[in-house]
Amino acid sequence: MIRYIVPKIKQVQRLFDTSLGLDLGTSFLRVWQSSGVIQSFPHILAVDRNQQKVIAFGQEAKEMVGKVPEHIAILQPFQRGVISLFTVSKSLYQYLFHRFLGKFFLFKPLIMASVASDATPIERQAVSEALFAAGARQVYLIDSPLAAAIGAGIPVAQSNGNIVVHIGAGMTEIAVISLGSIVMMKSIRMGGNDFDRVIAHQIRKNYGVSISLDTAQYIKENLLDLRRSQLKKTIQIKAKDLVTGHPKELLVEADKVLSSLEKPLKSITQALQEFLEEIPAELASDVIDKGVILTGGGAKLLGFDFCLTQVIGVPVSLSEHAELCVIHGIELALQHLDLYKQSLAFESMG
Repeated sequence: MIRYIVPKIKQVQRLFDTSLGLDLGTSFLRVWQSSGVIQSFPHILAVDRNQQKVIAFGQEAKEMVGKVPEHIAILQPFQRGVISLFTVSKSLYQYLFHRFLGKFFLFKPLIMASVASDATPIERQAVSEALFAAGARQVYLIDSPLAAAIGAGIPVAQSNGNIVVHIGAGMTEIAVISLGSIVMMKSIRMGGNDFDRVIAHQIRKNYGVSISLDTAQYIKENLLDLRRSQLKKTIQIKAKDLVTGHPKELLVEADKVLSSLEKPLKSITQALQEFLEEIPAELASDVIDKGVILTGGGAKLLGFDFCLTQVIGVPVSLSEHAELCVIHGIELALQHLDLYKQSLAFESMG
């Protein structure tokens, strides 16, 4: 009898547990559900301007880029850590609630969502209001570097200082975390998407072809290594010839592309150097002992941790599954909400 009752109790608990975690990234929106499932979607929408209606989301919308009539708009509702389109974001969150909780969910969900560490009170309120308008019962906002630190396994509740450099698609956030909160932070509007744009520009300049940002990302992830150990490596891509307008295939050489990353990488490196110079002496020893942790999809550029170590003179390491650290941090915080509410700096409304 007991073996029969326990599964039934768990089914009832799942019915009432409507918690959702949202990693609101510029390029990807990741969702954690209380069942333990994490799903990732391109953070992009297709909107019918005439009907003011969302007609596609995620990969389906992404595949429409450059192929739709004028009355269909392809939009990114979240830019560099904050909402850029309130009405569209509200519609998106409603879509997500229906998708993960059912079209007629009986219990309003508790939501924890990531925001940029430098988001203003007004920008944070916009995220909360969009989630409430979509049907949330309660909203917790957590700064992305803090969530990333939790997801990377850093003991954030301790008094020792830990430096996290979170490189997302649209921005880089540098933070010292101690006693469950961000003690110091610095952010710059530079991230993985900027790497892709300069790569696409360099390919255009050196090869006379036009490529998509997806192809530039493919080059970044499969060809380039900042340790310069494989400068003779090549990769085959598809592109559009700027003279004939025809599609063509070509081999791209690493040494003809790598220099394009110099400017965005210099911006991030300088920001980290300036940040380290501003750290109080009390935290300096912690930094030397523990080093710097890289998180975020933009941090996965091969050799990035090695180059930063050479420049700043402090050990830099890339966290495992760097692109998932924020959503894993949100997952842990939601699973142990009572514990984290006491030790972490959340914002709740509703």
